[in-house]
Amino acid sequence: MKPPPNLQVENRLIPHPDSSPNELREKIEAYERENFILQQIYATSARMFNADQPLTDVYASVLAYVTQPPRNLALRTPRILLLGFVGSGRKTQAKLLAGKYGLVPVDCSALINQEIASVSLLGKAMKTYVERNMAVPDAIVVEAVKARLTQPDCTTRGWILYGYPRSKQQAELLDAEGLTPNRVFALDISHICAAERLTGRRIDPVTGQRFHLSNRPFGDDMSVQMLQNPQDRECVIGSKLATFAAHKEQLYEYYASNLIHIHADVDVHTVFEEIEAGLVNPLPQDKSTNT
Repeated sequence: MKPPPNLQVENRLIPHPDSSPNELREKIEAYERENFILQQIYATSARMFNADQPLTDVYASVLAYVTQPPRNLALRTPRILLLGFVGSGRKTQAKLLAGKYGLVPVDCSALINQEIASVSLLGKAMKTYVERNMAVPDAIVVEAVKARLTQPDCTTRGWILYGYPRSKQQAELLDAEGLTPNRVFALDISHICAAERLTGRRIDPVTGQRFHLSNRPFGDDMSVQMLQNPQDRECVIGSKLATFAAHKEQLYEYYASNLIHIHADVDVHTVFEEIEAGLVNPLPQDKSTNT
């Protein structure tokens, strides 16, 4: 309540007929009884405000609350993008996410091979570049990615994309198609670690099993019989790693507001747990905006 404006008004004030201590106590007790019941009834929608402040401040707080848009509790379809060097574990993590959450893993390299094998129009266009060991133009690749990510399984279950985009320009093309990811994870490992993971991979020509030289379940004599995928040779791997490294900073900067860094030089289950935490928790706030 406002104080009297001057001494003359204050001198003629008289007590309110209903403001005796006993009457006030009874009113407060009645309010507390009823208020307790009302709080239980409206527990899911009630909001408490501090009324021990100027009325204008109380009004501003209430107005700000009632005019804000309602929170959308509907689950968004996951659109997950995994970034990182070749060998950072993107394929492994995509498989784990797909197995637990039913998401659709989409590998851009595999997608290109599938298009070529299907002899589609896009596949025919891609084949001319692949056969000459040339990079497939971005405009062609994004059409293949768009076609896959707009299939019913991806739109209803959600998707995990890796191997694309590899540059800021490709990221912009993806956004232009309305396929902006709502979670972006960077699987962080060093250039050297990625190279060691890839160049050490071997295949048993008899059983088809895959091994790594660092933890092979066979002797040194057996290792001679193991085969190496031509794509895992140092000359090929070095080029792939250098290409991603050249565009990495610009790509990470492009997704900065939605990017979660994951330390990927640990066991796959620890990496998976960190990614899961990033899926269920709110995005970390950019501290640079807190000024």
